[in-house]
Amino acid sequence: MKLKLTNQNFLIAIITIIASISITSCKLQEKLPPAPLEYQIQKEWHPGSYGMGLHLVVDLSTTREQAFQLAEWLKSKYKKNDFLFIAILTDLIAAKNFDNPEYSDEELFKHYLILILRNDKSGHSETTWMKK
Repeated sequence: MKLKLTNQNFLIAIITIIASISITSCKLQEKLPPAPLEYQIQKEWHPGSYGMGLHLVVDLSTTREQAFQLAEWLKSKYKKNDFLFIAILTDLIAAKNFDNPEYSDEELFKHYLILILRNDKSGHSETTWMKK
């Protein structure tokens, strides 16, 4: 049996291939468990093509252990980003003033829990407790 390749058959074949690739890639994506702690995104930006920057706010009662658990979860969530900068704070006003040079460092560090930095190109990666 000879199959005649028409434009319609070719288009159907391409659509079938693309659909099967899409279905397979969806099945292969890891299911991330829920965040271990509630957080609010105060600021989000995308440095470079594949970077992610976030200023996050968590509850004032958040413990060091809870903050590090959230940090590990966030690193998993954004593992496909080549560059990652995440600041976790306990106060919305401090988060909004994170980049404000007129905002007191003393006040910022009362609420600044964790800094996550990762640069896949340089190999640098750190998760640092910042609260003083």
